[in-house]
Amino acid sequence: MESSTVRVRPLRFAFLADPRDKRSLLQIFELNSSLWGGVFNFIIPLLKRVPKRYREQHFRTIPANQMLNGLVEAFQPDFIVEMKVGSAASYGIEFDSTRTIQFDDQTGRDERGRCKLGTDLRSVCEDLYDKSFRFVQRHPPEVIIPSSSDPHYTLLFAAAFGYLPKVGALSDVADVYLAALDGKRKEIDPVDFPSLYEQKCLYPLRLTANELDTKRNSWSIDSKLFYMDERSSFDLIEFWNLRALGWDIAPLPAKLSPRLIGYCNQFIKSVYRPYPPPSKAFHHATVLCGKSRYAKALEFISKLTWPPPQFAAVDNRVPRLWEEWGRSADHAEAQTITHSTKSVDAHVIGEGLHLRAELPEFLQDDRFCSQSTACANVLGTVSGGTPVIPWKSNVAASLTHNFGEKRTWISREGIVAFVGNVSVFNYLRVPSPINIFSALAESVGYKLSLSPAGRTCEQIIAALGGLKMIGIATRSPDLLRFIDRLAH
Repeated sequence: MESSTVRVRPLRFAFLADPRDKRSLLQIFELNSSLWGGVFNFIIPLLKRVPKRYREQHFRTIPANQMLNGLVEAFQPDFIVEMKVGSAASYGIEFDSTRTIQFDDQTGRDERGRCKLGTDLRSVCEDLYDKSFRFVQRHPPEVIIPSSSDPHYTLLFAAAFGYLPKVGALSDVADVYLAALDGKRKEIDPVDFPSLYEQKCLYPLRLTANELDTKRNSWSIDSKLFYMDERSSFDLIEFWNLRALGWDIAPLPAKLSPRLIGYCNQFIKSVYRPYPPPSKAFHHATVLCGKSRYAKALEFISKLTWPPPQFAAVDNRVPRLWEEWGRSADHAEAQTITHSTKSVDAHVIGEGLHLRAELPEFLQDDRFCSQSTACANVLGTVSGGTPVIPWKSNVAASLTHNFGEKRTWISREGIVAFVGNVSVFNYLRVPSPINIFSALAESVGYKLSLSPAGRTCEQIIAALGGLKMIGIATRSPDLLRFIDRLAH
């Protein structure tokens, strides 16, 4: 029996949102507030034309559908969620139809009240209750579902802290959240929202990251105060996505900014961090804003205190998430989300690999999570596996065996499999170099097979213990001639 490593993480969703429909945007915030890993999901604004805010002077403006597909590539979702049936196709988004779902698929429940897809906070809350909240705590956190006392800031509060509605499809999540964690609903004066970032507060979006670790995949960019229009769908979506990517970013609603100078000064002071000598560089704060608010942002930062060596800085550039080189240049690569990394049983039978599925401990025998698709396993190391897989090609179709239901796909992370309580094994061809090339050829209509010489070479490499040992054979001309005769 072989062993392999898999990384366990929540499912990753990308929601298609019409920026003109603020009701749908609020529903997206609410649903992500109820999902394990929801704060790390993404939102893609549906566009027919590229807005002015995303156009660069002296550069050609790309078509809107190219931009949308670039965002899909940047976010690498396991599933795309449509608010309206067929919106992905109508906006020219190229994505696997078997992994395109409807909003109701995620809010729906089966006959036993379990999620149809993914894991929600009911599972997390019950686990926290069993581990800590059923005991008397000396310094318990303040568990709340915050909301703004002024409806003007409802969307901002939902995007920053999450919201679980009292009625509707997600009300069962709110009921368990409040009962298991002894929580309460709390109205907050909008100007007091910075107090919610204190460590003692536990709100829905903070809980969605329970037991999850993050790792940045690009250079750490400066911490950002996002000078934003609290009612602009584009500003709210950008704030959400940049936070999900891993940026240290905090909202600064423009309408409240004159009353938030103390909050801004404290943020500037708290994020300052000098790098180890001999470097004289340091991590510091900057103000991010849209192009239309650049002049007002410049005026506002002059009122703030910037302790030396920090300096006042405003950035009105939108990170080019839809372009591969732009993501690298703007330090906007998606971060890696991990619950755990485990060594699992793997049975190699001929060209097949049977890999044991892994669930987080708190989901084993859980009564709320999806039975078939609760989380994702990302294949790490496997005996005989190749370190490189061309994820942009349709390799997964012939590399994996899903028996009618597509449960495996290939991303930049590697081979991703969906698992649930009824999952025992995942089945695929061993991702060896020759199988990867074969799958790549099959994806474009060709069939790849080794020549007799190639098969002999493969056997020699295996017998010698790998490519590193092939140098032994090349030192003997007589041995090479003998091997050549064997191959013909």
